[in-house]
Formats: sequence, structure tokens, C-alpha cells
Amino acid sequence: MASTALARITGIVLALPEPRRGISKASGEPWEIATANVLVAAQNVTSVQLPRKVDGGFPTLRGGAPVVGEEVDFLVELSVYGQDIQARILSDFPENADVPVFSA
Repeated sequence: MASTALARITGIVLALPEPRRGISKASGEPWEIATANVLVAAQNVTSVQLPRKVDGGFPTLRGGAPVVGEEVDFLVELSVYGQDIQARILSDFPENADVPVFSA
């Protein structure tokens, strides 16, 4: 069984909470985990972890860091941590992705 899955998160950024920060015990290097709270399908809020910064920016996101009120469309990796599902942004959802539409 796979330990991760890919998904699409589309919605409006409601908040950008203060990032969690610390120092790695193993390397002594500082770390930061930034998140965005996204209103999905006008129904519920999903917290997504932003990608790691490279040279102070997010090279995998076309628009750079998301801002409150912005409509976003992310490709995320879902995993289980403890009893919670985590959504980590890999990139913007590919513009030319061939997405099948299913109907019941």
C-alpha cells in the first residue's frame, strides 16, 4: 500500500498563519514550516504546507508565495502523520494537465 497520494487543492487563501520555526537537533540548522489555510469548494478549510524556500522564494509556485484572498490551484502530496492527514504543496497544478472528468 502506498504511503502517500497526490491530490489537487483549489480554493481561496483565507489565512497564512505564522510559520513554525526551530533548530534541527541533528544538524543545528534552522528550519521553518509555513502553511496556508485554503477554503476549498466554499465548504471547508484545508491547511496546506508550503514547499521549502529556495533563496527566499518558492520556485515551484508560479506566483511565488500565496497571499490572503488569492485563488490557488495546487498539486499536493497527502500523507498520514500520527492520526492526521497532511497536505504538502509540490507545485502549482500543471496548467496543461489532462484531467479526466467523471460523472455518476
